[in-house]
Amino acid sequence: MQKLKFLRWAATCCLAVGVWLAPGADRAEAADHGDAPLMASDAGADMADTYFFMDPRRKNRVTIIQTQRGFIVPGEAENLAVFDPQIKYRLAIENSGDASSDINIGVRFSPKTGFDEPQIATVTITKGAETLFEFEAPTTVASSTDAEAPRPVVTFDPESRIQFFAGMVDDPFFFDVPAELLFRDSLNANQRDASVFRRGRDTFAGYNVLAIALSVPKGRLL
Repeated sequence: MQKLKFLRWAATCCLAVGVWLAPGADRAEAADHGDAPLMASDAGADMADTYFFMDPRRKNRVTIIQTQRGFIVPGEAENLAVFDPQIKYRLAIENSGDASSDINIGVRFSPKTGFDEPQIATVTITKGAETLFEFEAPTTVASSTDAEAPRPVVTFDPESRIQFFAGMVDDPFFFDVPAELLFRDSLNANQRDASVFRRGRDTFAGYNVLAIALSVPKGRLL
């Protein structure tokens, strides 16, 4: 079973993470794997988790990770580890307390042309209508047959000083979905039963997910 772990600078990421927006901002938590019915027919647009945290080793950098298209069986990596070229992924950074994002990081991918060929990501950082930086980066090619996971392809853009990775990784999220549904049923019946969580089974164990990961200088997000 092939599993590619997150990049070293993202390896200390917590499984439940708060999204940092600005000093003093409220903590936000989110996780979603295939909840919305429409996602059953549009897996490429199925957002999973967002991780946003200060790099514990480099205090002047922020790590941002967005995962999507969960529940990829490792043996289907060559068929399913593909970023949808029809989708523009966007990470919106809000600093000023209004309803509009201040910095946007957009990522689009070229079509997949072969099992052994990477897709090319176009990464665009904008502030309002102004494009601050734009660069291209190849994805890490996944394999269904290699005994070892591929070495992560990390692109460093010298102008923006942003590091970028995109590819298939071991899903870092841990959650017992059936236990949560049983607990929800107990609440609806006014018979709260937290004992269902004693199962401690990880619904996401053994599955991979697509990830877009960036290491960004903190000043670029202000």
